[in-house]
Amino acid sequence: MKNNRTVLIIILIFSVVIGGAAFLYNSLIDEYRQDSFVTLGQGNEQDISASDTADNSTSSAEEASYENETEVPSAYTEVEEEESGEEPLQAAPDFTVYDSSGNKVKLSDYLGKPVILNFWASWCGPCKSEMPGFDNLYKKYGDSVQFLMVNLTDGTQETKEDADSFIQGEGYSFPIYYDQDTDAAYTYGISSIPTTFLINEEGYIEAYAMGAISEEALENALPMIWEGTD
Repeated sequence: MKNNRTVLIIILIFSVVIGGAAFLYNSLIDEYRQDSFVTLGQGNEQDISASDTADNSTSSAEEASYENETEVPSAYTEVEEEESGEEPLQAAPDFTVYDSSGNKVKLSDYLGKPVILNFWASWCGPCKSEMPGFDNLYKKYGDSVQFLMVNLTDGTQETKEDADSFIQGEGYSFPIYYDQDTDAAYTYGISSIPTTFLINEEGYIEAYAMGAISEEALENALPMIWEGTD
């Protein structure tokens, strides 16, 4: 009888600890979830908040990431400044990743189509927290907007099998691409994930977000690269 009571107490304590850890984890995820994109070019950087659109946001930007503050990648190639004197947009540098069949895929393959470029890994909690939103928007806009969900497939900390198992287990419908040569991550100077870039149909970076982005903020930022939504 005493042994049974001891076992029940241990189980109760274990349940409380697990529940507390889950609550703390979810609280931290919410704390670091980003509700804004930082825009590039065309004057000063600006925030596009979850309640604003690309046309009416005027607040100053603050860079943010889940673990470390990182500078905007320096690998961009700037286009010539327009005669108007406005700050030019920055051309998105090309890279090569692989699709699920092992075929090479380049960012430049999607020139002429707006692109949402996201860097993620299955071991990254904030990455996983934003995936449902990305999947919902892919189902709504995937025919018009290219979702490039680039997995940091280094072969050790993250393998193709890890990524596939996670995506299939969650039932996500968007295609994933594998950065097996670390070409994309190196080109964009990725040191903190998740990181998301919005690239217009002409191949210029309009905005970026470091840290998990909310579904609402992502959808409200789409007009920056696609005219199909307001």
